[in-house]
Amino acid sequence: MNGIMHSHHKTRPLRILSRIRQISVARDSARTDHDATPGSIGSGLDASRQDAETLSASLAERERHLEAVHYDLRIHQEELRAQNDELQNANINIEKFYIRYRDLYEYAPVGFFILDERYSIVDLNENALRMLGVGQKNITRKLFSKFISSESHQLLFEHFKKIQSSRRASSELWLVSELGAAFPAIVESVQLGDVWGDGWRCLTTVVDITERKALETDLKKTNEDLEQFSYAASHDLRQPLRMVTNYLSLIEKRIGHQLDGDIKTYFEFARNGAIRMDQLITDLLKYSHAGRFEHANPVQLGQAVADSLFHLGALIHDVGANIEVAENLPTVNGSLTDLVSLFQNLIENAIKYRMPDRPPCVEVGWSSHENGCHVWVKDNGMGIAPEHHERAFKIFQRLVPRESHEGTGIGLALCKKIMARHGGNIWIESVPGEGCVFFMGFPVVTVTN
Repeated sequence: MNGIMHSHHKTRPLRILSRIRQISVARDSARTDHDATPGSIGSGLDASRQDAETLSASLAERERHLEAVHYDLRIHQEELRAQNDELQNANINIEKFYIRYRDLYEYAPVGFFILDERYSIVDLNENALRMLGVGQKNITRKLFSKFISSESHQLLFEHFKKIQSSRRASSELWLVSELGAAFPAIVESVQLGDVWGDGWRCLTTVVDITERKALETDLKKTNEDLEQFSYAASHDLRQPLRMVTNYLSLIEKRIGHQLDGDIKTYFEFARNGAIRMDQLITDLLKYSHAGRFEHANPVQLGQAVADSLFHLGALIHDVGANIEVAENLPTVNGSLTDLVSLFQNLIENAIKYRMPDRPPCVEVGWSSHENGCHVWVKDNGMGIAPEHHERAFKIFQRLVPRESHEGTGIGLALCKKIMARHGGNIWIESVPGEGCVFFMGFPVVTVTN
């Protein structure tokens, strides 16, 4: 800018001097020209004066233009300075974020692996190196499958196929370190594609679950011990209860004619108490045994419902209940014994808690959804108030007086345990006085005829 201004100020005096010379030459020519008149001399002076004024105005306009240009340049310079400051701050923040996320990547409590299109290891973090017991230089470009145990190779193959088809995959595999030590791990992968511009990439995380597996084993052993203890205790308790009941009956037969009304009432209370205790122990045995199957097998729910209706045949006939079962109930993986017990409890409750002014009607239906199926048992009985829906599934919880309806308060708790063991859930929808619908969500469904 200073150079432009200097050039301008240097050129302007030269132009003025040139114009003055032109005026002087014109004046001298006027004086020496013997044909010139006073009028023509005056006209020349007027024209020169006008030219000078025009030149002065032009110079002033140019000066204003240069000042405006100079102002614009200053503004632009300030804008460039501000943009440069913003760029420097952005670079500082980028560096901070890079360090932060690099630290998160390197020191995360899981192993991070970046794999290429051949599933070779391109990069990995510190925890992954510790898991495999190797150094960075000794592992890059090696196939990820090299660190998978032989019994998990087929699972790894299926894992890779799922990455290609669904972009994501999660598997439980056994990995092997460089020293040959095998450990269980949860392996999760997500396909990144060519997001970094250096080829196809896949991000895989590995979580060592050795401790979790050990805890699961200990917990399973503890649960088995508790179940065996409860079974043994319940079984041993039933024997003395039977003795009490039998001896009370013998005493009543032997001297029953000698007993007055109060004594007979006491005998009745004692016998009924023993019977209820025996029923409670029996239900506890069923509860402790529910869900103890080792291997799940395909079970046709239609068969489970049919077996439960067979066991309830006398009750259904006595009360005149109407039972409707949908066709083509699905097949699920589980235990037939447990699923029969599930439907038997729900249908028996539907009949037991019926309304006195109408015969019981029970409907068993189902519908499919994306991740499995919903099966329901619907009745027209008493119903359950919304505030008791959660409480109904707790053990020993009775929602009606014992005097009006018999029961131990274990049936629905047993149903909840069976559904949990089958990987599903159970819930209630009800309008008091109109009936209940017990919904069961099963995770896998296969339609069968």
